[in-house]
Amino acid sequence: MMGMPGLPPLYQESPTRQQELQLARDALEHAILLSIKLGDEDAFERNFLQLQTYYMDTKAVMPPSEQQLPILGLRLLRLLVQNRLAEFHTELETLAPESQENVYIKHVINLEQCLMEGAYKKLLEHSKDNPSDLYSHFTEQLIDTVREDIADCCEKSYQSLALKDAVALLMLKTQKQVKEHAEDRGWEVRDGRVHFQTAELSKQMLDEQNSFEAIRHTLLYARELERIV
Repeated sequence: MMGMPGLPPLYQESPTRQQELQLARDALEHAILLSIKLGDEDAFERNFLQLQTYYMDTKAVMPPSEQQLPILGLRLLRLLVQNRLAEFHTELETLAPESQENVYIKHVINLEQCLMEGAYKKLLEHSKDNPSDLYSHFTEQLIDTVREDIADCCEKSYQSLALKDAVALLMLKTQKQVKEHAEDRGWEVRDGRVHFQTAELSKQMLDEQNSFEAIRHTLLYARELERIV
């Protein structure tokens, strides 16, 4: 910022250095919180990368911000949603043990553990206990991602599934939501069941393969008969 030599990358000594740094940090924190409310994840990433400098390089100059751990928790949650697990663990390791026990950070750690264990029911329960409403934006994305993974598995594992069972498996609340999800995925709903086209297609291909095998064996038998005759 012009007229503020105490800001990075200069970090020049001045009588107002601490005030300059705190003003810039506060502005970036407000920008991050606003980007979450607006759903602008590009702005979130851009502002966080600038803010990270203040969190890491100005510890000796000014006290930590009250918003630091909530924002770091949001950053970790976003990395988890994007499956950037290497970055997730790298940034987690930079936090002091007492920071990892903070409610904002601990919440994300619990979500990551549930995800790695495949404990999707626990994941859903933890996602409802967000330490801040700002976390809902990313936890909803996380649940949607998990739901799509479960849907992929259902297509490969079942030819059809009862609607009431699909509600539980897909972590939805009503059969109407299942029907809407089925429409988005191209599944067919009839007779109280969800029919997975992928599974049905695989069955059809298997039936065709078996038919071809039967034809091949028949032709082999015919040739053998001709040879014997």
